[in-house]
Amino acid sequence: MNTNFLRKGKTWLLVVLFLFVGISSARAEIELWGEKLTLTGFVRHQLVYNMGEKNPYNTNPNVLAVPPGSDTGYDVQDDKNWCNLSRSWLITELNFKPNDTFRLYTKARFIWDQTTNLDDDLYDYDAITLSTPHYGSTLRAGHDNHATAEIWEIYGDIDIGNLWLRVGKQQIVWGEMVSARILDVVNPLDKSWHFQWEPEEFENIRIPQWMIRGVYNIEQNAIPWLEELYVEAFYNPGDIVPTNDPQIGNAYRQNYKLEAEWGGFYNLAETHDRHGDDEYGCRIGYKIGQFAGTFNYASLYHDDAMTRSGPFMGPATVVEDFYPSVDVFGLSLNYAFDHPMSTVVTIEGALTKDEPWYDNTSGTPFPAIDFVKKDTFRYAINFQRFSNILPKQPFMNVVFQYQGLIVEDNDDVKWTPGPPTTAGNKNNIVEDIANDAFVLSLSQDFAYKTYKATCVTIWQPDGAYRINPGFKYSPGDNWRFEIYANWWGGSAFDGANKGYLNYFYYQDEIMTRITYQF
Repeated sequence: MNTNFLRKGKTWLLVVLFLFVGISSARAEIELWGEKLTLTGFVRHQLVYNMGEKNPYNTNPNVLAVPPGSDTGYDVQDDKNWCNLSRSWLITELNFKPNDTFRLYTKARFIWDQTTNLDDDLYDYDAITLSTPHYGSTLRAGHDNHATAEIWEIYGDIDIGNLWLRVGKQQIVWGEMVSARILDVVNPLDKSWHFQWEPEEFENIRIPQWMIRGVYNIEQNAIPWLEELYVEAFYNPGDIVPTNDPQIGNAYRQNYKLEAEWGGFYNLAETHDRHGDDEYGCRIGYKIGQFAGTFNYASLYHDDAMTRSGPFMGPATVVEDFYPSVDVFGLSLNYAFDHPMSTVVTIEGALTKDEPWYDNTSGTPFPAIDFVKKDTFRYAINFQRFSNILPKQPFMNVVFQYQGLIVEDNDDVKWTPGPPTTAGNKNNIVEDIANDAFVLSLSQDFAYKTYKATCVTIWQPDGAYRINPGFKYSPGDNWRFEIYANWWGGSAFDGANKGYLNYFYYQDEIMTRITYQF
C-alpha cells in the first residue's frame, strides 16, 4: 500500500471530502409546480486509489528531442501516483411536463475535482478539460482545471399520436452490450476522467450532442403477424464532437500522442475538424411474437482523430489530425425464450465501411504516418437470465456475452501511429487486430435490495483479462455506499496493444462512491 499521502499531510483533506458529501443533504423529489415541474438529482463523491503502476504514457523515454533537451511535452510524472481520481458531483435533473404532448428535460452538472490537491505526483494533470474546445456548443458556464458547471443535456419531447420527436442536446443509445459499443456509435465518449469502467459504463461518459431525433410507429392493420413496426431517424446539423481523450499528466492517459513543440521530433499542425458538417442515421425496428430487432444505418465522422504526417520542415515533421467519414450498417435481434430456459438472447452486428486504421505496411524504421481504410465488422451475442442461485434470496442476474472484431487485411494495419521498431513502444507491436472476448456479468441483491454484489469478468483467448467486482449498500431510498475494483492482466502482457485488455495494466484501482439521491 502506498502511504505517501500520509507523510504529505493530506489525510485531513480526505476527511473533509467525505464530510462534504455527508452534509450535502437535500429534500426528496422537489415539486416546483405540482407534478408538472419537478427537480431530482444526486450529490456524489468518488475516490479512486491507484493499485497499479506509474502511467507509462506520462513519461516517454522513446520520444526523440531535436536538438537534445528540447521540450517534447512528456516526462510530467516522476513517481507513481496513489490517487487516480477524487471528484465531487452535483447532478440536477429538471422535468417540465405541462401535458401529455410536451416535455422539457435538462440535466445540469456541477463538478469539483480534487485529484491534484491530494496527489501532487500528477502535477500537470488538467482535471476538467475539453480536448477540442472549438467543437460544439458545450453550454459550460466556464471552468478551470478543478471545477466546472454545465448543462449536460437539454431537450424537448413532442408526442403526437404515432409520432415522437426529441430536439436538443441528447444521447442516442442504440446498443445494449456489456462493455462493448457495437451499435452504440452515435455519441462520442469523454474518456478524460474514468474511461468506461464506471459501474454505469457509458452512461456518464457518452457526450450529448445537438440533434433532432424522431420515431414513427406504423399501424399494423395490414400485417397481422407483425406486432410492431417503427422507423427512427436522427440528424446532427453540425455539432460534430470528437472523443475527449485524457491529456498529458492525466492518470488515465492511454497512449503517446505526437504533440511535441518545434524542436521535437514532430510538430502537431492545426486539426482538420468537422464542425459545421452533419451526421445522420436511421433504423427500422420490428417485433414478431418473441422476436424483436432492428436494421441500422448511420453516416458519421470518426470519433478519434487519425494522424497523418506531411512534409519535413526544418527540425520537425508536420503532423495533422483528420476525422474521416464512415458509414455504419448494423442489425440487432432479440429473442425471449419461455420457461424453463427463461433466457433473453441478443445479437448485435455492425459493419463499418472504410474505417480508418494506421498503415503498417512500411518497413522503414521511421515511416511516414498515414492511415488506410479497411472494412471492419464488430459483433456480439448476449445471453441474459435471472436465476435462483442462492436460497431465500432474489434472483441473480446472469449475463454471458461473446464479442469479436474482424478487420479486413488486419496484417496491414495497427492501432496507433509511430514506428513499430521503437524499443518499448508496446502499442505499436503488430499483432492480429481481430480479437475475441468472453464476458460474464453477475449481479445479486440481498436483504430486499439493501445490499448488492456485482462482478464483471472479461477474458480474451490470448490470456488478457479484466475483473471488476463491486459491492453496494443502500440503507433506504436516498443513500448509497459503493466500492469497486478494477484488475487487469494476462499472459499477453509483454505484447499488449490497445486491442487487448492488459494494455491497461497500470490502471489497477479501487474506487469508493458515496451518493445521496433526491
